[in-house]
Amino acid sequence: MALTRSSIQLEHVVEEEGVLELFHPWGWLMVGALAAVGCAGWGARGGTRRDVWFCFWMVMLSTLAGFRELDMHVVLNPDNIHYLGLAPEDAVHFRSDWWTNPETSLPLRIAWGLVGLIAATGFLSALVLARVRWKRLVLRLDAFAWTFGIGCGFLALGYVVDDIILRQYAETPAWGHDVEEGAETLGIAIMVVSMALLLREGHHSRAIRRLKPTGASGAPGISAGA
Repeated sequence: MALTRSSIQLEHVVEEEGVLELFHPWGWLMVGALAAVGCAGWGARGGTRRDVWFCFWMVMLSTLAGFRELDMHVVLNPDNIHYLGLAPEDAVHFRSDWWTNPETSLPLRIAWGLVGLIAATGFLSALVLARVRWKRLVLRLDAFAWTFGIGCGFLALGYVVDDIILRQYAETPAWGHDVEEGAETLGIAIMVVSMALLLREGHHSRAIRRLKPTGASGAPGISAGA
């Protein structure tokens, strides 16, 4: 339970309620833990530097997703940014009107923009360095690639329902919460399976294995499965 409640009483933080919501941060912790094992080079058969970069990217992704589940981004809001040693006027807002408002300090917007740019560059660079051959893996029906993609699809559905569709309602309908939480729970659970498959064999080894020609008998020498 410690991971689902901040030790600092932050204002406007939405507490996790219900079995599914409580599972989410723990689920992302499992994803991050499996990715950390991959970063250490343990468990992955045929693991390469590309696999390490992908696992490092997954560590960052799971950390950000876990913080999102706990609504820890509100630490950057004016009411809470003093926990970081900054004044309320130095806080960042995630609304587009704050960024376009001429009354907002230009140096402040530039500073936070640079922070976001540096963070995004570091985040995307790890994925680029991983050089995952998604097309080959997907077309050859690789279990890791397909479970990862399906997991991402369920997570995207949950986030779209939560951040876009349900925002159109003055009062959240009962079905909305069930769809959102159910989709996100399935997505996280499938992500855990995907990372377990990656530890069984690295993505680069999987892609290379699917380049091998068929045997002399005409039958594929390697199964298309993981």
